[in-house]
Amino acid sequence: MGKISSLDAFFRPRSVAIVGASSDPKKVGNTALKNLVSMGYKGKVFPINPREESILGFRCYKNMLEIPEPVDLCVLLVSAELTMKVADELVQRKRQHDDVTAAVCMSAGFGELGTPEGKQREHDLVKTLRSASIRLIGPNCVGVFDAYSGFNTNFDIGTYPQGGVSILTQSGAFANSFLFWAERLRLIGVSKFASIGNMADVTMGELLNYLKDDESTRVVALYMEGFSNPREFFEIAREVTRVKPVVVMKTGKSEVGSKAALSHTGSVAGSDAIYEGAFKQAGIIRARTILEFYDTVRAFAKQPVPQGNRVSILTHMGGPGTICIDEISATNELELAKLSPETEKALRSICAPMANIGHPDGYVDLTAAHYEKLHNQVLQILFQDKNIDMVLQILAPSAFLDQKLLVKEVGEACREKQPGKTFLNAVTFGEFARDVRQGLEDAGMPTYEYTDMLARVAGNMANYAAYRKTRSAEVAAAKYQPASTSRSAEIISNAVKKGRVSLLEPEAYEVCNEYGIKVPP
Repeated sequence: MGKISSLDAFFRPRSVAIVGASSDPKKVGNTALKNLVSMGYKGKVFPINPREESILGFRCYKNMLEIPEPVDLCVLLVSAELTMKVADELVQRKRQHDDVTAAVCMSAGFGELGTPEGKQREHDLVKTLRSASIRLIGPNCVGVFDAYSGFNTNFDIGTYPQGGVSILTQSGAFANSFLFWAERLRLIGVSKFASIGNMADVTMGELLNYLKDDESTRVVALYMEGFSNPREFFEIAREVTRVKPVVVMKTGKSEVGSKAALSHTGSVAGSDAIYEGAFKQAGIIRARTILEFYDTVRAFAKQPVPQGNRVSILTHMGGPGTICIDEISATNELELAKLSPETEKALRSICAPMANIGHPDGYVDLTAAHYEKLHNQVLQILFQDKNIDMVLQILAPSAFLDQKLLVKEVGEACREKQPGKTFLNAVTFGEFARDVRQGLEDAGMPTYEYTDMLARVAGNMANYAAYRKTRSAEVAAAKYQPASTSRSAEIISNAVKKGRVSLLEPEAYEVCNEYGIKVPP
């Protein structure tokens, strides 16, 4: 069996050793093993527990050196003190068998303690594993899983539907709560999940770069408290956001929050204003609330990135429709689309005389004279209009409407829409409308309960679309207009010879000008 690359080993290992596996159902070592089985993992499993003969039908081994077959990945579920002993075993095994390439340390008691002892222990752990070229996720994490390979070390998540969302998180509890919420309502499916904890070795940036080329990942969701290498992260992020959206929930906005992050994973949060600007420059969508994070991620997971920011609003209720218009008008992220003359004519031919069509631009209010089939017909017309990038539908299922038929008609219209058209819904009326919301979600149409979130998510999608278009143009221009850097090299070389570590203002302007970088005078 040939060697497997280190990051692949975290998600698609052909074999795994679980150090600290237990027969006690109340212990993490038992739950992690059960979840691995329930996820349908097909690789070989080697529990390590010197006091057990077998666990869940798997033969147990006393230590890493006793396993007679190749091992790709080791999961560490023992105390911090024992972890150091196992690390030595891994190094010894690597030298003997040349197999283990990755380890996931879920144990706490390292750098996150903030004590000299904890920091030194973490340093020693990484140094030991690196001496044998073994990569580490953690410590102080809840593990990883891949819904497509069936590999799972997360001790909270047993099974999960496959989908296009990959999650990288410094808080296992935050990410798991997202997954539990989404699974209960059948909102998303997952590709990959990695709780990275203290980021002692493998960084958020490395994993983000890995997901860039992962075909099953449509959108990457990040929960971040701080950075181990900000420059690396943002350089990688700029490349990732060229091809797929990245949504972040970044804590530590306040001084108190920064201190909490430091005590949680040992991460230094840094200046939030600086990170805010860096996220924008890298094309990362930053959510302002937990709900916005959830809702933006699932929109990108289920709908195509819009071609632009022109929206049409379809509703049958004046109040919620007006609220949505106010939300759109309050930002510069979206603009109401100007309906084409052909669209207006087609709509007037099928809508009731009292319907509001195009006042204001892009607004269509069917009024109470709407019915199930009409939503299908109107949506198909709007989807054909080249002036419209996104359609936002606002519904409140009435007692006289057949809710299942309404979902069917909307779903049929959505299946006929042109590629690249984005379609989002808001369905009000709380529990009364739950079946409609669930039906639309199951059909791949993201649905929200309130119109303000509908507008906010649409704005986030439009912002990303604008960034990606601009970034693609920059990359294309750079390919065909290579910079003549001889003068820049001369300027920098002269500065270095004089012992300077920065350029003078006129020099900096000249270098920027040669590379085509626009700067204010």
